[in-house]
Order: sequence, then structure tokens, then C-alpha cells
Amino acid sequence: MTTEDEVAEWLKARATPLNGLEPGAGTADLAPLRVALDGVRVVGLGEATHGSREFFLIRHRLLEFLVEELGFTTLAVEASASASRAVDDYMQGGSGDPVEALAGKRLGVGPPLDRRIDADARRVEDFLTGVSTPDEAAAHARIVRQSADLASRPLRHPDPAQTVSVARDRYLADNVDLLLADPDARVAVWAHNGHIMKGGHSGGSVTAMGRHLRQRHGEAYYALGVFFGAGRFRARRRRFGKVDPATPPVTFRVPLVRRPTIVEARLATAHPGEHVIDLRSGPRPESVTRWLGEPLHMRGYGGAVARRFTYKLGYMPTVLAEHFDGIAFVPETTASTPL
Repeated sequence: MTTEDEVAEWLKARATPLNGLEPGAGTADLAPLRVALDGVRVVGLGEATHGSREFFLIRHRLLEFLVEELGFTTLAVEASASASRAVDDYMQGGSGDPVEALAGKRLGVGPPLDRRIDADARRVEDFLTGVSTPDEAAAHARIVRQSADLASRPLRHPDPAQTVSVARDRYLADNVDLLLADPDARVAVWAHNGHIMKGGHSGGSVTAMGRHLRQRHGEAYYALGVFFGAGRFRARRRRFGKVDPATPPVTFRVPLVRRPTIVEARLATAHPGEHVIDLRSGPRPESVTRWLGEPLHMRGYGGAVARRFTYKLGYMPTVLAEHFDGIAFVPETTASTPL
């Protein structure tokens, strides 16, 4: 048996098939994940694009399992922290309008502001921390300080530590930690694969949120990447290196690429339908260990896509054993539908 055959057989044997993607179908098919998630307090639920309908559905199903079977208490989402408060108010008490709340979660793109705004925001936070104020006031001050820091950082800098991306992933992890202050809390985090992974993205120069969480919480953090074989997704088109947030997203389509160095090509052979594979536990042949430790490539698209035709060749580098504890796979996706 060749190395490729051994890897394919191992993936096939490890695959946990899902009983469809529609929420409310029960959680019995996900029962094998109980062992893998034993002792886990934070699960990163990834996505390969921000605009694929099936990624929301599969993470909804996984969230049902985490809540109903494992006692998870909190859902955290990669979104505006201040705008998400309206969503949280609606979910917990029914107040407000859900469509308006979701519409407020858009992330703006603009030029960096003067760094003095960050210093001003920090002084406000320090003042509120030093006096007797409601927790809500301190939380607002923290959000303002984080936003001011991000708004005053450049997208690119000779020192990667100065960029907005580095600070953003650190703040994502910091805010998850605030949710974990309650010892009984167990948190599911919806974010892009590039954020939930336990390594670095943007060429490795940015320490991902998932790496911060693994360093802080060890095996209590579980990174579950969500991949797709082929299909459609929605994103904005980047023109001349810039994105106009007023321009509506458009639909992109990518085919399945059958190359051995592409993760999705391997996953497509493991099971014909949607499935989940735990990478953390269980025996594996030496050939599989080597494959999991090799530099591979995976699909990954953010909120904007560059180049009209060459986007289909866009991939992110990955070493599965270093970046993910598990994988969920959707053979084909459709574009998400805006509200």
C-alpha cells in the first residue's frame, strides 16, 4: 500500500459522517466527538470563507452538540464587539430588532488614525478601572481602547508586531479569556480558519487567536477547521489593493482541485458527504504522521477577494498537526444569502 493509500484509508476510518446539515436533526451522529472534546473549555469553529451558507449550518449543528451534550454556555463570534451587544440583548431577552442588530455588525475599513487616539482611550480605561463604576462601563471602555488601537495601526509595517492584524488576533483571544473568567463557562468561537488555527497566518507573521488560546489554555483549547471541496461563496472584490465597504459582495466559485498537497483533495476522498475528523487522538501509521506534519495548502478567503480570475488559485499554507485538532468538511457550498 502506498503512502497516499494509507493516508486515504486512515482519513476514511476516522471520518464521522454527519446526518445532514440542517439544525434540529439531533446530535447522535456527533457522539464520537465526546472523547475528543473531553476536558475542552474552548472550541474554535472555523470557516474557509465568510460567505458560504453551509459553514453557518454545520457550525450551527456543532454548536447544538456542544450546548446540549457537553454543556457549553457561550457563543463568541468574530464580529464588532460593541455592535454584537444588540444581538446578545435580543438573544437573551428578545429586546430590539434582530435584523437591525445583525446589520450593525458590519466591519468598516478606513485609513489609520493618529496614535494619540489610542493613548486617549487608554487614559479613559485606566480612569474607569481606578474608580467605582459598573462593569458595563469598564467593558465599554475596553472596547473603545481596543478599537482605538486597531484604528491607529497600519495594515503593513516593517515590524509585523506593529500591524493591525497582530493586535486584532491578540484582542480576539483576550476577549475570549474574559468570557472564561467564570470557571463554569465553556465557549464556542465562530471565526475564520486563519483565526482559530493554532499557528500563524498572513505568511506566519501573525500569531493567530487560536495560538494565543493554546498557549494560555493548553489542551483545553480545541481548533476545529472547517473546509470545503468546491462551490460558491460571497465576498467583496478588492480593486487595486483596496476594498470599498459600500460595494456589495459578489459571488465567487471555485472547483475541486485534486492535488496531493491540497488538504481538500484528501478530505474529498475520505467520505462523499459532510463529515468530521478528529486529529488529536488515536493511533496512526507513520505515513499519516508524516503527512499531518508536512507543509500543505488549504483554501481560505476572507471578506475580500483579489484578482478576477486568479482567485481560484488562492491557498493558505498549513501544517495540519500544528494548526488544527480536528477538521469538518463540506463537499460543496453555496453562497450565503444576505438579510
